[in-house]
Parts: sequence; C-alpha cells; structure tokens
Amino acid sequence: MKIKKEVLYKLLVGVVCTALFMICGMMMNASADPNNPYNIPEPPESGPAMDKFMFAGVQPNEDIQKKYPNVQVVTDNNGEDHSAQTMWWRNQVDLQKPFTIKFYIYMKNPKNTKKLADGLTFTLQNDKPDAIGSSGESLGSYGNVRQASAEIHHGKDPTKAYLGTQFIHNALSFEFDPYYNGDFSDHKLPKGIPHTAFIYPNEYTGPFDSRRWEDHIGINHHDYSETPSLTNRQGTWIPVTYKWMPNSWTPNGNAKSDHATATVTYNDPKSGHPVSGVDQHTTTENVNLDQFKGDYAWWGFTGATGALNMISAIANTEIPQIPGVKKLACDLSALQRDGKYKNIDPYDGDQNAANDMIKQIDPNDFKDRVTNAKVGDVILYKVDTYNYKDNGLGNSWDNVKVTDNIANLGMRGLDDNDQIVAEYPNGIEPIDDDGKPDSVGFRTIITDPNPNTKQNTVTAKGSNFTTPDDGVVKSSQATVEMSSNPYDNVKPRVILQNQMSNDGGNTWTNNLTDVKNNSEVQYKISLHNMIEGTEFKDGSYSFVVPSIKNINNINVNGSPISKSDYTVSDTKDYQISGKNSNTDFKNAKKITIHNLPDMNGRMVTDITADLQLGDNNPDNMSSIPELTGTDRNRDDLKFKGKKETYNFWNGSVVLNQPQDLDYGVQNDYFFKDQYLQPRTMGKNKSPIDISKGYEVASLTDDRRVKSPYSVWLSQENTPENNHEIGRPNSPFSLAYFDLKSNQPTILQPGTGSAQVYNYPGKKEEGKITNPIKWGLHQGLDLRMNYAGSATGKTGNYDATLNWNIKYGSKADGTP
Repeated sequence: MKIKKEVLYKLLVGVVCTALFMICGMMMNASADPNNPYNIPEPPESGPAMDKFMFAGVQPNEDIQKKYPNVQVVTDNNGEDHSAQTMWWRNQVDLQKPFTIKFYIYMKNPKNTKKLADGLTFTLQNDKPDAIGSSGESLGSYGNVRQASAEIHHGKDPTKAYLGTQFIHNALSFEFDPYYNGDFSDHKLPKGIPHTAFIYPNEYTGPFDSRRWEDHIGINHHDYSETPSLTNRQGTWIPVTYKWMPNSWTPNGNAKSDHATATVTYNDPKSGHPVSGVDQHTTTENVNLDQFKGDYAWWGFTGATGALNMISAIANTEIPQIPGVKKLACDLSALQRDGKYKNIDPYDGDQNAANDMIKQIDPNDFKDRVTNAKVGDVILYKVDTYNYKDNGLGNSWDNVKVTDNIANLGMRGLDDNDQIVAEYPNGIEPIDDDGKPDSVGFRTIITDPNPNTKQNTVTAKGSNFTTPDDGVVKSSQATVEMSSNPYDNVKPRVILQNQMSNDGGNTWTNNLTDVKNNSEVQYKISLHNMIEGTEFKDGSYSFVVPSIKNINNINVNGSPISKSDYTVSDTKDYQISGKNSNTDFKNAKKITIHNLPDMNGRMVTDITADLQLGDNNPDNMSSIPELTGTDRNRDDLKFKGKKETYNFWNGSVVLNQPQDLDYGVQNDYFFKDQYLQPRTMGKNKSPIDISKGYEVASLTDDRRVKSPYSVWLSQENTPENNHEIGRPNSPFSLAYFDLKSNQPTILQPGTGSAQVYNYPGKKEEGKITNPIKWGLHQGLDLRMNYAGSATGKTGNYDATLNWNIKYGSKADGTP
C-alpha cells in the first residue's frame, strides 16, 4: 500500500507539473506582440508618427510605433511604482499663434480593472527639453506636495517648501487624473471622483485649516470637471482636442497677445470616434502668457505612478503648427468584386487618373486599414494634406512634394516603380476647420503576399515650415492586411513600358515631335509580369505606325527575330488629325510580334525595333499598343501600353536668295517724281529686260499641307549709312508698284512694307518652287525726290531690304 501511495503521489506530481507546463505554454503562446507587449488596442484613427519626442524619467517602450506609428507609450513602468515620465516634441510651438492638437488617451491597470494611478497630463512648458516634475499624484509635472508638507510641519515657509521641490517651471498642464488623493493634492475636490483640470505646476493650495490636515498642502485645480470615465472606461481610447487662441491674433496682424484661451474638449464629438456612453465636456482657461516667460514652449505629455501603476499611452492625430497629412486606402479590386465602381478601370491612365478616381470613390470606402487583400489587387490610396488656418502659421505651405515609398512591401506602382511622387508647385493654401484638404491619389498593385501586413506612410516636404525632420511631415499610417488565401484566382498583370525616339535614341518619349517623312524611328518596350506565382503565356505585342518604308530590325531580349515571328497588317486602330484625317487614309500599319517568351511572376521581356517611315503621313497620329496572351488556365488576357503619338513636321517655306538690284548711274539733272527701274541684278550684273520680266527671288515649299502665306518687303534702317536711300536728304526713295494699284507703296528706312507675293494655298504634294517675278508695272522702282541740278548729291546710294514670310490668308498676312 505504501508503494501504491508513493506511485500515486508521483503520478499526481507528474500530472500537476504537466498541467503547469501546459498553462505556462498557453501563457507564452498568448503573450503580447513583441511590438506591443502591453496589448494596447489599435487606436480609432491613425496619425503622424510620434517618433520625435525627447524623454525624461523612465524611458518608455517605443516598439509599439512599429505597429502603430502615431502611438507613444507614456508610462509602462515595467512594474515599477512611484515613477515619472515626460516626453517633449522636438519643435516648440509659437504661443503668439493659434494651434490645435488632437489626440487620444489610453490608461489601464492590467492588475486592477477598478483602480489605476496616477494619471496623465498634456503640458506646455518653457523650462527645458528634459523637464520633469515629481512622481505619484504630481503626474510628472507638479511639485511634491508630500515632501513640502513634511517640511512645513517642521516650520519651513510653505511657498519655499513647495517651490523647493521638483516641478516643471514656466508651464501649464491639463490633467487626466483617475485617482483621488484626498489627503494631499486633491483635498479640496469632491471625494473619490476622477477628474480633469488645468494646473499651473508652480501653484499650490493650503496649508489646510482643519486639525487633521493643518500642515498639508495640495494642488490648485482650475476649471475642474468630474470625469468618471477615466476609471470606469479604462482600457478605452478617449478622443481629446486641445485648442490655443491668443487674444490679439489675426491672420495678417502683428499685434502681440498678453493672454490666450486654452480650450480642451474631452471625448470630442467632432473627432469622428467619440466613445458612446462616456461623459463629454469642454473646459476653458484664460492663460496669462507671462506664465511661460517667453513666446515659445515645448508641448508634450507627462505621466506618473505611485502605490498603484498603470499602462498609459497617447495616439496623436494632429500635431500643432505643422501641416497634417493623412493616408487612407481602399482595395479597388475587392470593391469591384463586390459589384461597386464597375465603370472605373483600375489600371487606366497616369497619376492624374488616380487623382480623378479618388473623387469617384465613396469617402466611407477609404479606411486606415484594408483587410482580406489578394495578390494582384489594386490599392488606391488617398492622401489628404491639411493646412489649417488655426493650426499653422497662417500662410501657404509652399513647394510641397509628397512621396510614397513602397519598397519592400510586396507592392509596385502601376508604372512598375517602388516610389510614387505628387507635387504641389503652387503650394497648399490654409483652410478653415471645416475646409476640404488637398488630396491626391496613389495606386499600387500587390505583387507579393509578403509581408502579410503592409504598413506604410507617405512623407510631405515643403519649403517654409520647420519640422524635426528638416521640413518633412509624415502622414498617418495606412495598413493593408492580406487574405488567408492571397492567391485565390490570381492572374498575371503585365506592365508595358513603351517608348519611341526619332533622334537616334538620344531622347525617349511617348510623344514624338518634328517627325518627317522617311524618318528613322526606334522603339523600346519592356514587358514585366509583376505578380508572383503567375504565368503569362502565348504573348503577342502589337503597335501601330503611320507608314512603313522599311523594317530595319526587331529584337526580343537582345536577339533578332525572323520575319516569320512578326506580321504587318492594315489597321484602323489609331486616331489622326490634320491632313488625311479621313477614312481614306490607308498608310497606317500594325506590326504584331508573335511567340514572345513565357513570363512567370517578376519576369521581364525586352523588345526593341528600328524602322523607317514612309511618305504621305498625317499631321498627327496616335495609337495604344497592346499585349495579348493567356494565363496558365488558358484564359485570354489583354494589357495596354501608353499612348504613342507622332507629331509630324509640316515642312517649311524657304525664300531662296533674293537678287541684288542695281539702278545704274544717274545723270546730273533730276526730274522730281520720276521712277527708274533696275538695270541689272545679281552679283554678275545680269541685264534686266523689263518687257520680258525677271525673277527676283523664288520660294521652295516642302510643307505637307500647303496653306496660304504671303511675302512682304520692307527697308531696314541703317543709321550709320550716310548715303542710305530714303533718308530725308537723299535724292532717292524706293517705291513698290503692284499691278493692282496705280499708287506705289513708298518704303523708307524702318517704315512701310509692301506685299510682293501671295500664295492662296493649294492641295499640292511634295516639294514645289514658286518664283517671285517682276516686270512692267510691277516691281521695286527708284523714285526721284528732287528736281534740278544734282550738285552736292553725288555719291553711291544703297539700301538693305528685308523679306518676311507671313502665314495666313488675310491681306496683312496675319493668321
């Protein structure tokens, strides 16, 4: 029996040990996320990253920011009692300017769900970057009333006793106090009630006049409000809004304020996430700015524990006097699977198309967190930028550049980049509280299920706001969580990056300019299957050209292909304008490259081509290249590239070297208003037979569209020429005669012009040459300005002529 008892005892011990091991194992498996060891729940809103605080006291655990970037733990204490912590944002606020800060508070005692201590404060202080007060009921901000009371008991002056303890100088706090310290700090408050209040850390109240408390002092509370939810709703995120308004501030004024109004709204109903059943109240304090002994203050939070402890945290959604950036997401592909937004092509267009898309999406479909996303889904991000008038410096945020870095997230931009950028070259103007933010859309495609939780922020940088990161403002965080079956019905998504060049490959674009007949054009195309775990098969790539004279070469992945691997066919898959913009245009050809290599996920196929265009091209032609193929299930697929546009050079009208005209030597006696015609022309002095006419110049026109133009003649002003024809003291002037008019047009230096040729516009092909011919009653004559003797007028007289081509059909040559 003893043996049996011993065996039974050992068995029982074994069972107990095993059970304990199992319990321990269960506790270990259920332990908190290493980035969130205190199991703090996700805040109702995301916000700017809280990674720029300076700390004093017990250093809190900052790992939670890897999970929730806008959350900062204030007290964690690692089980320690009687500790204090403070945290100050690196940028000070200007107390002469308005600001708003919005945040959530969280407090919980994991060991006692009915009691927690001691509390939190939001504090403005112009003390120092590592300012810290006393622990316990002083909440890390105020002086030590217990120590001071003991010194008072031994005869020390109360003011000297309190101000001799550790507190934050030049400060104003707003406290969230869940624990009633009726013997000291909270003696004059209603018994046992958690509360909020404004506190000046340098103030105290007492000593108390009752026999029991005669040596005790307490904290002086301003604008006290009972707040039972601090205790009975512990473990809940409560929204708070803190507004600051200097009494003399105006948007464009420079008047200095001596007071400011601080307004705190607890469980703010305008936050978007007020807590149902929790008391709401607004508290206001008129603050003498002398309290701060300066115009700037650090802002931040303080917290402390005493005999009890707590885990406390804040979640910021808006930072004071810095523009705000908020990032939200929607799974556009998932919404379309649910039957919504069928009219939107998730892949269509460029950045501007994404900006248009966010306007078509119901705002309620944008979330901080997207769940059950699948590989291949298009995620549409909406980035809102807020520059509030009462939370900035009252001016535009200039030269803003918003950048979304999606590297290492298993995502790519629709242009296959891992960074997406939007710019605001005209700045972001300040708006009222109820004003609409500036918004841009970013699109990404999920290419890889890893990481399973895809979290990221955007950064915005402008030129005229100071931040801890040299003008950079981080947005709130947007999260995309993958489905447990991320590859369900996934298909390839091939991105086409197609470009052209008509300058030998020096410049690559989708919009060619100054293309000429018979031009050499080069093409380069990159095909990229972005989606992991998929296969693209049976690929054919096609693109349209205006005309073809010769295909020089086509290469796939660096190797030339044979003529059997591509086809050239007639097509109407294009748009044209200008000449030949009708259904009779038949020069366009579609080139289709067949038998492209299969592409598994993340594989790339490169295509290059070089060809020579033909003649008779339109002014403008555009088309969109396409890639067709199948997936591993032989389902048909089609993908589009970027629009390719050819803008053809129309050619030009060239004035061929006009001839010099020589009017010969005149005798020594003039006849006024006599007109002399030229005798020779050109450098070779070729004789002119006026009766037969002569060609003074010619015009070569190689334009594809021969529109109207005219040629105008004028005389250049050359002041340095003492013998210039047409001067007031010159015996001669130039006069142009036109067959249509008996009155000549007189040309003078710098004044007057005559139309000497008009082309009405004709439908003519190729290069043509049109002469400018003069003869009897038409041409440029030399008019005598004087009558009588030429004494004193001898010499060589000349003039310089300007020939000007004007395009258009009006008489004066204007279009």
